[in-house]
Amino acid sequence: ALFPTSGHKNQKDALRGIAVLKEAVAHARETPEDVAVLDQLDLLLEWMVCFWYAKEHTTSLQALLGLGADLLALLSDRHYQLLKVEAEILFPNLIDKASVAKGRFRELFSNLILSAAELYPSHKYGPL
Repeated sequence: ALFPTSGHKNQKDALRGIAVLKEAVAHARETPEDVAVLDQLDLLLEWMVCFWYAKEHTTSLQALLGLGADLLALLSDRHYQLLKVEAEILFPNLIDKASVAKGRFRELFSNLILSAAELYPSHKYGPL
């Protein structure tokens, strides 16, 4: 379900994978000893970012951003701090997509940026 046999030509191809991942994140939020999502976080972020750059489909982008919000909420609940590799996957792509987002998606991407920023210490961003 995460990797459709037809490939990922547009964001609509992600819908089944989003459903699977939302279920995994929900289970992890309900079951503190479940660390599967955390163990595979870099891969989940890569997957999500790949579909951010696929041909846009409004409903699917909304679902992808919802998955991102759920994932970041889980990380916040667990007081998780992003590893450098995870931050390097997430931040450049998140900021890039937020900078060109239109309408309601601009606000959703901005909310993700704010949530993600809480998960990575500001001193690790480098000199300002």
